Amino acid sequence: PFPNPASGRSTIALDRAGAGWTRLDVLDVSGRRVTTLVSGELDAGRHEIRIPPLATGVYFVRLNVAGTQAAEKLVVP
Repeated sequence: PFPNPASGRSTIALDRAGAGWTRLDVLDVSGRRVTTLVSGELDAGRHEIRIPPLATGVYFVRLNVAGTQAAEKLVVP
């Protein structure tokens, strides 16, 4: 996510080598889903996904593509 720490809105940049199912969630520090940003098919190429305003805190943005997961921390001061 950028900017991080977030000042206002943040954006996630995502590059897909090929089209396919994608899920992108924002989780709180307890692992509870706060919001789902993407859940479905994405075309190949670069995608910039805006994160809606979040309350002050620490979050994790979790990407799931074809059963593989990655997560990044997002701080909202």
